[in-house]
Amino acid sequence: MPLIVKGIYYDGWTLRDKPEKFKKEEFARRVHAQFGFDENVNPAEVIRAVLRVMYNHMGEGELWDVRSNMPKEIQEWFPEEVAPKG
Repeated sequence: MPLIVKGIYYDGWTLRDKPEKFKKEEFARRVHAQFGFDENVNPAEVIRAVLRVMYNHMGEGELWDVRSNMPKEIQEWFPEEVAPKG
């Protein structure tokens, strides 16, 4: 998992602790904070771009596993290729 996403979502996580969970807005805010809240940076676009790169390198199956462990509202940012088939 790219460092920016891993570090933001699981910051401070240890094997004995549960990962800290964020709502979609808080996750985006934390990504934006990594860019100094630059008004030219759209955190949702950054997140989608990182997930697209992950898809290109990991493939659908592996990224599906990552997606399925994320909160539903964060799953909306994943590429369509890893959306539930239905």
